[in-house]
Amino acid sequence: MLRIAHVIHPGEVPKSSDLTIAQPITFASMVAARDYAVGKVDVKLYAIKHHDESLPSLPGFEWLPDLERSVHAFQAFKEHRKLAIINDILLPLYDQSDADTLIYTNVDIGLQPHFYLTVAQLIMDGTDAIVINRRTISTRHTTVDKLPYMYAETGEPHGGYDCFIFPRRDFPKYRLEGICIGTGWIGFAMMTNLIRHSQRFREIRDLHATFHLGNDKAWTNPAQRDYWHYNRREFCKILNHYMDDGQEGSHPELRRFAEVAREGTWRFETENEIVEKCSSYLDDGKGRKENRDVLVIRLCEQKEFT
Repeated sequence: MLRIAHVIHPGEVPKSSDLTIAQPITFASMVAARDYAVGKVDVKLYAIKHHDESLPSLPGFEWLPDLERSVHAFQAFKEHRKLAIINDILLPLYDQSDADTLIYTNVDIGLQPHFYLTVAQLIMDGTDAIVINRRTISTRHTTVDKLPYMYAETGEPHGGYDCFIFPRRDFPKYRLEGICIGTGWIGFAMMTNLIRHSQRFREIRDLHATFHLGNDKAWTNPAQRDYWHYNRREFCKILNHYMDDGQEGSHPELRRFAEVAREGTWRFETENEIVEKCSSYLDDGKGRKENRDVLVIRLCEQKEFT
């Protein structure tokens, strides 16, 4: 029987945050999906939080050792967001579990009841590293008791990366640098590692397996641009590492990521050059002008999420 260890990173959030609604839905959907797979897939659910946060108990989950640092251990930022380092989440999962397959999903990603059975079937069919793109559903249902309605919504496909499934054996070889969650480029960073070390990688874009309420793109807030730039630099380190070892051309997605790196914003030294490049991507024939921060973020959306 396939053994799966699945981790999420819940946190204390203000009442105004969308996560106030999303987190309980995620918790409940994960437990329901685990229960649905009983007898067919051995699923263990894990959660990890920051050491200075007090969170309610999560029935059905096992807590991993608390996180002792955040992205602020690496750099100072204009706005304080306690964003976790992805490697600090995945390493305890690897150390504390003995599962064959490890999964990380964003804490606002809900699971369909058949999620783990779908993952198991994909692995049985020969895929060992998988990214499953979510479907965006409406925000009309906002409580756990309405999960059946959420399951039933077809939703719309979404190109972002927020569900990563990979074999335990590969994780020690991953190069994740200081990449943090909660902003751009983490999807590229995770996918680069999955692709580089897997025997058969698949990005699943058309399965009704995960869902997200709405599509707010909170990370595009210009006030948090320095987090985006931080992750961009960390991703550049990862990509350069794999390019240096001659693996860039081994998979079409790695070649695409390398092209993004060459054509994307970090190869330009000045913001005026960034704006010029952004304009070439965003020109809609109407002479539209947008401020510099929005242009930078829109480029990332175009290159990473569409």
